[in-house]
This record gives sequence, C-alpha cells and structure tokens, in this order.
Amino acid sequence: MHPHAVYYAHPMASYGGPTERDDLALLASRFATVVNPNTPTLRAQGRKAAAAGKPMAPFVRAVERSDAVAWRAFPDGTIGAGVWLEIQTALRLGKPVYRLPDMDPHPPHPRFALSIAQTVVANRRWGGGPPLRARKM
Repeated sequence: MHPHAVYYAHPMASYGGPTERDDLALLASRFATVVNPNTPTLRAQGRKAAAAGKPMAPFVRAVERSDAVAWRAFPDGTIGAGVWLEIQTALRLGKPVYRLPDMDPHPPHPRFALSIAQTVVANRRWGGGPPLRARKM
C-alpha cells in the first residue's frame, strides 16, 4: 500500500511535457494526492523564495508535508540539484522515495547528483524549459 500524498520531484525540463503528463497519471492511479511543483502556486512561491535567497524552501516544505516522494531523473540518468535535495529531504525524514517510471523504492546513488550549474545545463539540454540561472540553494 502506498502513502496518501506523494510529492512529484522532476526536472524543470519535463514541465508541461508528455513525461510529466504520463508520470502524473501513474501517480494519480497509486496515490490519493499528488503534489506537483509545476503549479502556479508553488512556482510563484518558488520565485518569491528565490528573491529572498532560498529558491528551494517552498518545495522542501511541500516534501515535508507529503508522505513520500516519487522522483524522475534526466534521460541520461543524472539527477538535478533540486530533485536531489527533495529526495534527500524525504530520506532524512524517513519517507519512502520511488524512482519513476518503474516506482523502484531504492534511493539513488550520489554519483548521479548534479551541481546547480550542471542542472541548469541539463535542463536546457533535455527540454529547454524556462530560462534558468544558477542560484545558491
């Protein structure tokens, strides 16, 4: 049995695309609530937090309020800095983490984690996404 609410940690490069749509459908079939950071409310909170020097604060709070985290890597298997922080937050709190698309319950190896600067490059490489700037986390 899966927990009630899952936070969907995924690269910004996949926001609004077919991967995000497929992942959301899968998660909705397995969890009562899916918390997606790609919503107007959370994105606005992220912009406000970034202006205050803490761009990940609202997303970390969302992970803290969720029962589990389902995460997706970039197509090459690397994990963006923000997704990595969300995964590590869940693990620190003893929450289960599931790799998408197969729902593997094993935590990722740190060698796949990218720096903030590498994440910016990967988001541009894999999806274009919104204009990004490396920021201190």
